[in-house]
Amino acid sequence: MGFEVRPVNAAILNAGFDWSRVDTLYVSSGLRYTDLNPAAVSALNTFLSRGGVVTRGATGARFNADAGLLTATAVAGREDANGVVNVVNGTGLTAGALPHSFVYSPLWFTDLGAGVTVEQRYATDPLVAGHWLPREDGTGGPAAAAGQASLVSGTDERGARVVLFGSEPLFRDHPKGLFAQTANALYWTATAPVAVR
Repeated sequence: MGFEVRPVNAAILNAGFDWSRVDTLYVSSGLRYTDLNPAAVSALNTFLSRGGVVTRGATGARFNADAGLLTATAVAGREDANGVVNVVNGTGLTAGALPHSFVYSPLWFTDLGAGVTVEQRYATDPLVAGHWLPREDGTGGPAAAAGQASLVSGTDERGARVVLFGSEPLFRDHPKGLFAQTANALYWTATAPVAVR
């Protein structure tokens, strides 16, 4: 997509990472907030006053909760579920997006706090094609995800714009037409809100 990428993990951040050339932190795997030392947490908090965060999957949802970014409870679908799903788009980041997305170990978000916007929901009958059954106890299936938020956004108390993906728009680099959703999230989170006077 043309973005300059600088991979990070807890060890890199703990060693004194230079945030000056970073606009958005993308958390998808290999980074746990609880593994950061006090200096790294302080540097991250400074970054969050001007930069943004995009998360994906269980690792991203955990980072959101541990870092206290957006008030949103992540609910895990069946862990081995994957496939094309029907979605209902909002009028913000997903305006004009395709009515389909892709999931792998799908998540959805409930108990949204004030100021958290639902950008996309799973449709009433989510599964189009793929493998997504409920767990043996009946939880985690497409019926449980129906109508739930699959993509949310908001601004945290430090000023960071944050986007949480419960879908998997970059799965193996091949879901059709979904790169734009990730790009929109990156552009939006990289742009600090303008103070209104």
